[in-house]
Amino acid sequence: MLQEEREARKALEKQLAELAPLAQLKPLAELLGGRSSGDTKTDLEKLTERLDSYERQIAEERMARWRAEVAAEKGLPPALAARLQGATREDLAADADALLALIPTPGPRTPAPDPSQGSRGSGPADLDTLIHEAQVKGDWRTVISLQNQKLAEQASK
Repeated sequence: MLQEEREARKALEKQLAELAPLAQLKPLAELLGGRSSGDTKTDLEKLTERLDSYERQIAEERMARWRAEVAAEKGLPPALAARLQGATREDLAADADALLALIPTPGPRTPAPDPSQGSRGSGPADLDTLIHEAQVKGDWRTVISLQNQKLAEQASK
């Protein structure tokens, strides 16, 4: 029995001597994916997370650029560009067309009044008021002319 234990011990020591070079590789294993002391994530996991974050940022910026370009091409107001939906540029263009169909197009505009035409509002348009003002000024020619206009209007009625 003692002899068997000695042989088993010798076999275990031999195995341990064969595994000794692997102990030198332990720091390398930690760098490649093993856990370093105090960290909960490996360097590989950290790099993967950073890469995923950068890819998300690039995708978001690409979609924002596509939305702005499609909105400009289709004639949409910039405020509506953010409302465009789709995963590809073609999807965004189709959505822009659908959105444009919902926006009413303005009809023909009525022209704005021309201030150079019509009465200027600088003086009274009523003949009785004009006659009275001419009488106050003593301008009898104007009074007679205005009274004749008044009589002509009354006669034509």
